[in-house]
Amino acid sequence: ALVDLTYPREQGPRGWAWRAVGGLGTQRELAEALLVGMGDPPDKPAFRQSGLLHILAVSGMHLAIAAALGAWLLTVLGVGWTTRQIALGVLVIGYAWLTGWSPATERALVMTLVVLAMALSAREPHRLAAVCLAALVLVVWQPALASDIGFQLSLVAVLGLVTLGRDLLALRARWLPLQPWPLDRAGWRALLWSARASADGLLIGVAASLATAPVLAWHFGTANPWGSLATILAAVPSTIALWLGLPLLVLGGFVPAGPWEGLYRLVEWNLAALGQIAAWSASWPGAQLLVAAPSTLCAVLWPLLFLPMKDGWALLMRAGVLIALLLLWSG
Repeated sequence: ALVDLTYPREQGPRGWAWRAVGGLGTQRELAEALLVGMGDPPDKPAFRQSGLLHILAVSGMHLAIAAALGAWLLTVLGVGWTTRQIALGVLVIGYAWLTGWSPATERALVMTLVVLAMALSAREPHRLAAVCLAALVLVVWQPALASDIGFQLSLVAVLGLVTLGRDLLALRARWLPLQPWPLDRAGWRALLWSARASADGLLIGVAASLATAPVLAWHFGTANPWGSLATILAAVPSTIALWLGLPLLVLGGFVPAGPWEGLYRLVEWNLAALGQIAAWSASWPGAQLLVAAPSTLCAVLWPLLFLPMKDGWALLMRAGVLIALLLLWSG
């Protein structure tokens, strides 16, 4: 007979991380989902209703924030560019291991490693090169991923970001730079930075929402029209919670008796703010709509929205295409 041995997760190879998360008290389950991707917080339905469920699934966003934090720390320490890229690869592999190699994390890991490999090659790749190469590697590695809903959503979201998202950001930078002058005061610089971050976050959210809308409607029959706005509101507390929470896993896990009380409180405050934003945005009228699946013709024509766009005329034409596709969808 086979006997399965079970033991508390705090005693496993990732026990140090679970012990650190355990110090967060009422926000522990939300921290488990956001930082490690293994929790089931009680307010998860609110995240789903508001279109913020992707924040709780450790994916490319989480690895990007972790990589940005690691890149900043390595830069402060004076680590060279090539060594820094290699170290970032090791960092994201370690983070994927920490999450238990979840499918979403594996997809994000492959994408991140492809981007780092292209950076080390010192060449400027095509905007779709990293996405296509990562998708090819994943499908060859695990062919069943082609029918996985999570894979489809993450793939089309990234495709939307590197096509329409990049074009919208470029147009925003051309029409509304929001850049400070050399002698501007710190307060004005902070205000301009906040405006840039909010505008870019909204544009990125619009691109990702348009890319994923047909897939969500096809599989679930739902749409989140306010998801982009809710994502902007949730961006600050979720980013701060990740930036502070990831070092807290290491510090609180390996030196539990250290002076980390203030760090714990800051993470708790941001997690609480994130939960409140999810609950509030879930109460907005039409936060989650029931919609019919798009027709085959509509799904085939939908990629027209993501063709290269370089000026205002192209933007107006794209808006017209979107209206026509929505009429086709609803009709």
